[in-house]
Order: sequence, then C-alpha cells, then structure tokens
Amino acid sequence: MSQTQVARLFIADKTSITGNIWRQTTSATLASGSGDLTSNWETADSYGVGAAGESMTESSGIFTFPSTGFFLIRFGVMFNRTSTSCDWAGTRIYATQDNSSYNQLAGSYMWFENTGGIYGSTSTEAIFDVTNTTTHKVKMNINRQAEIGMQGSGSYNVTQATFIKLGDT
Repeated sequence: MSQTQVARLFIADKTSITGNIWRQTTSATLASGSGDLTSNWETADSYGVGAAGESMTESSGIFTFPSTGFFLIRFGVMFNRTSTSCDWAGTRIYATQDNSSYNQLAGSYMWFENTGGIYGSTSTEAIFDVTNTTTHKVKMNINRQAEIGMQGSGSYNVTQATFIKLGDT
C-alpha cells in the first residue's frame, strides 16, 4: 500500500483519532487549598476551532475517553494573583483506572513575584494508557497556597485541557 493510500485510510477512519480541547468558560477566585475543576467546562468551538474524530465527554469535571488507546493530556491554567499572600499555584492531572481511586499523573507549579495583580500561567501533561473507557478517567485540579484568580473565557482558550489520541493500546 502506498503512503498516500495509508494516509487516506487513516483520515477516512476518524474513529481512530481524537483531538479535543476543553476550556473553562468563566474566571473564578479560588480559596486556598486544592480543588478539582468540576464545572464550567465546554469544548472549544470559536473561530473555526473544532475537534478531530471522536470527542471526550465531561460530567462534573470527570473526563471520559471515547475509545481505548494512549492519550496525551495537557492541562494549562492562567492565574492572576489577587493579593500578595499567594506565592505559588499549580496545575495537576489526576487519573483513575478503577472509576474510584484517583492518583496524580502530573503536576506543575509557578511562583509569583511579591506583588498583587500579577498574571502567570503553568501547564502540565501526561500520557495515559486507557485500556477500559468505563473505568479509566481523568480530572483537572488546581493547588494553591492562598486565594488566587483563575482566568476563563467562552471565546478563547485561557484555562484548558487538551486530549490527543496517540495510538492504540
């Protein structure tokens, strides 16, 4: 089979690919501590943005995979320091393989300059082997020292999660 035939076959079989971005639609002020993002998720759909192949689904901040395979997961957040009391904030991806117990897959933190009103962003990523779409799920978490602002928008991606299927498991 020629390379062109293989490329056509792959593109025609859209069930074998997933390329999907979800974003937070609203900004929020988050109290100190750690918390999952359980609401205000939507698929990115502005200005020609779309999804390739099958799409992830989301319910109360829990993301379900459309098929088995190896998935690249990226989670990025834009923060704004609402006061000088928050020196750090971070993004974390949690996953379950039994639809119950979640473990941290990845994390990334940033430090803020000692001044209020500062903006910054951080992101983290992981590759997750999804062998069962019923039991293998992920959620996004933000950890912070003190109160922090999280930026969101329904028009463009500011705080977002990206899911790309890399191949079969």
